[in-house]
Amino acid sequence: MGFESPWLFKATCRGDMDEVDLLELAAELREGAEGQPFVCLLLDLTEAEAMSSEVRKIAAREAALIPYRGIGVFGAPFHARVFLRLLMGAFQVFAPHRVVPFSFFDTEVEARAWLLSLAKDGPRQDAAPPVQHMNG
Repeated sequence: MGFESPWLFKATCRGDMDEVDLLELAAELREGAEGQPFVCLLLDLTEAEAMSSEVRKIAAREAALIPYRGIGVFGAPFHARVFLRLLMGAFQVFAPHRVVPFSFFDTEVEARAWLLSLAKDGPRQDAAPPVQHMNG
């Protein structure tokens, strides 16, 4: 898990994701995104399990703070696709004027290629502003 380039963050979810896991992931994403015009998230859900509604709410709130260009998901079983769709719906509540492209892929190679094509286009006009470091 972590940034592979200034704009590409890869995360692997294994088992059930709890609030602590999610907040650690969000903190790392915010730190790495600091000053970047956009971030692409490459998400491996091959071994993902459950995500509670509370975790989905936190994830949506945290996602609204990141200037996502796109989210490419691979290896997601049916239940993981369902919870990610629910998460993206909740995200729209916290950032109603933003559109974050996301798509499911069978392989990591396909997801990476899609994210690269988005990154070449640069940041979206409706993206969140770059994350700025906050003191105090």
